[in-house]
Amino acid sequence: MRMKKLMIFAVAAIALVACTKTYEKEEAPQQEIGFGTWNDVMTKAVKTAFANGDTFDIYGFKWNTGPTSQTNVFKGYDVTYNSTAEKWTYSPKRYWDGNFDYYTFFAAYPNNQLASAANENDYEQRGLFISNELTYDGSNEVLLVAQKKDVAKASYGNTVPLLFKHTASLVDIKFKKHSELVDAEVTVNSIKLSGIQTKGKFTVVSYNGSNDPVGKTVSDVIGLGWDLAADPVVNAANAAAATAPYVHTSDVTLASSDGVGTANAAALISDLVLMPQVLSKTEGPKITISYTITTGSGGDADTIVYTNKEFYFGLFDSTEPDDPGQPGDKQNTDPRVSAWMPNVHYTYYITINANAIEFSASIDNWDTDSAHYYLFN
Repeated sequence: MRMKKLMIFAVAAIALVACTKTYEKEEAPQQEIGFGTWNDVMTKAVKTAFANGDTFDIYGFKWNTGPTSQTNVFKGYDVTYNSTAEKWTYSPKRYWDGNFDYYTFFAAYPNNQLASAANENDYEQRGLFISNELTYDGSNEVLLVAQKKDVAKASYGNTVPLLFKHTASLVDIKFKKHSELVDAEVTVNSIKLSGIQTKGKFTVVSYNGSNDPVGKTVSDVIGLGWDLAADPVVNAANAAAATAPYVHTSDVTLASSDGVGTANAAALISDLVLMPQVLSKTEGPKITISYTITTGSGGDADTIVYTNKEFYFGLFDSTEPDDPGQPGDKQNTDPRVSAWMPNVHYTYYITINANAIEFSASIDNWDTDSAHYYLFN
């Protein structure tokens, strides 16, 4: 999700002051490197903009082309937003240095979430951040890392945007009816999620061609980034113990008049913020769901209740069961979603179906028999 206003650095040009009769040139004090305003506030737990009091750590260096010209400038200083003044503040102040050809910036939000660097240049000059062990509660983001930003001397007087990237995954879960239940009413009575890892640390190993931070390879998944904590923690020991926001216990219904397919799906859990992790078909993050299927109405109504049906997130595939030409559309097949990745919003669709009682009819052949009558004279 992109922030609607990007963070900016600004610096004013040197002014010339004329002294009486002598016409000496005097350099006015340079303005500090400052930050622009944010017009939006955080209206939900999913971070879309910065709010009053938000603070991030800024790192960076100035440099000329060559192997020994790097000079650290920003060393993890706290930068805090004051919404009343519409200004970002930090200390000590820094000013553009025209003796260098470039500046490079790195940043992490919120402040004080990073472990100490073994080598300070890993943070100031490379942005290879390693976080502390952080805990997700399902609702709030715990770490964002900005894109690497290089600024050439020609742009020192211009604004410099820094764009923060999510290191979490965002998950929505919806349900829909299979085409065979087009005339049925389907109600999900409850859904509970369990076995989700909630504690770990994130490591940046590089920045890609788009200057996005790239997480380390974990469990053979490139860019996953998050290692489990030394004392791993899951959101619940079992589905019965799951708590908000990992549960939804109010009825959600698709009426008999509601259509099928993803366009008609109903939301069960929305904006669930999760630590990226590997998914399996036989263990780990799991869904427990109870639902009701009703056909007919009045005295002809028939209802079937399904309670505590369980399946793992690793069983979801990437095909739509009602897509034309999909073979075996009642079976989940490869390819599957095998991991939650950083900065990715996943929408899961649970397709509810049932085996209708069907009849066939045929007319049996006549039995063959013979009858004889003997006439005696």
